Amino acid sequence: KLEDARACLAKAIERDRYMTEVYTALAGLEANEGRWEAAAAWYEKGHEVDRGYIPHLTGLADSLRAAMQAAEAMGREEEGGAYRRRALAAMEEATRLDGTLVEPWWRAAQLHQCEAEALRRRGEDPEAAYGRALSAVDRTLSIDGGAAEANNVQANIYASQGDWLRRQGKDPSEAYVRALVGYEKAVSINPRSASAVNNQATVYMLQGDWLRGQGKDPSEASARALAGYDKALSINPRKAAAAN
Repeated sequence: KLEDARACLAKAIERDRYMTEVYTALAGLEANEGRWEAAAAWYEKGHEVDRGYIPHLTGLADSLRAAMQAAEAMGREEEGGAYRRRALAAMEEATRLDGTLVEPWWRAAQLHQCEAEALRRRGEDPEAAYGRALSAVDRTLSIDGGAAEANNVQANIYASQGDWLRRQGKDPSEAYVRALVGYEKAVSINPRSASAVNNQATVYMLQGDWLRGQGKDPSEASARALAGYDKALSINPRKAAAAN
């Protein structure tokens, strides 16, 4: 049946190569099978047909980011970096086409965060990449401060930056506080976001660990962490458990 669907959609393109939704459907079929490079290829073909259609660029970036994550999970850092650069190029093109859309900016921010974390794995300084990530997400929030995903992404960046500072023996307090504020904003916009609630709980846990290491009382942060994990489980048990 899957092959029949592919064949039917391919015929639709033969009849009218400008049917943008068909490229999206074909890419979706490949993505559902975890064939990220094949999905990206369909988005690229769709983009060649209509270079002003931004959903093809965001779909392309999404597919390439998934391919990057798969490569990195198998220790293929160079391959993952190549996917990340292609994804980032797609988002940069999207922002050039229309700089008022929020999604390309926060997706670019995610990719810069991925770059920072790749640099950390190589033992290199990630601060410039974190700066690029925060700059991109700030652009998103200047367009729409109420974008829940953008607030969540910003918080993720600060949480990652705080983790790096802590591992360097530096004070992560400011980064953790900014992460917590971002998650709080994301949750206020979307109270059913299990990932934001769970991530916030994790930062409280890390904050508590840092306070304990400094000889300070971690009890409040630890209590908030436990309450957050419980709340995340009540919202979406499967997603919260996977995050942990």
